[in-house]
Amino acid sequence: MATDLNPEHRERILLEILTDCLDDWIPVDRVIGYAEEAVEEYGGQPPAVFRALLGTLLERALVTVGDIGDSGYEPWDGTASEVLERTVNACEELGWDPRLAGPWVASTPEGDRLAEAHASS
Repeated sequence: MATDLNPEHRERILLEILTDCLDDWIPVDRVIGYAEEAVEEYGGQPPAVFRALLGTLLERALVTVGDIGDSGYEPWDGTASEVLERTVNACEELGWDPRLAGPWVASTPEGDRLAEAHASS
């Protein structure tokens, strides 16, 4: 996933996303927002930066992506790459402006652990 983010910048943004997920699930809109801010600061294209950020979080099993259903948050099944593609497709269908109509992102226990360690440092 080619982006203009260097590893240090990417890791900082990943921790910001995880910290945002600590209190509750977040709409995918927020991750798009982090990607757009990164593009303004570091360059690149928003969809590529979004893919890099969310793809890294999914590959490291730090977040899940899913829908809000009758039972609350319902994570999607599939591999990290399958969930990433499903998420990107949903965002594309909504013109990259989901306005709470798209998928949701939730941190895993490992994602929470990293965010809490970051928040207390």
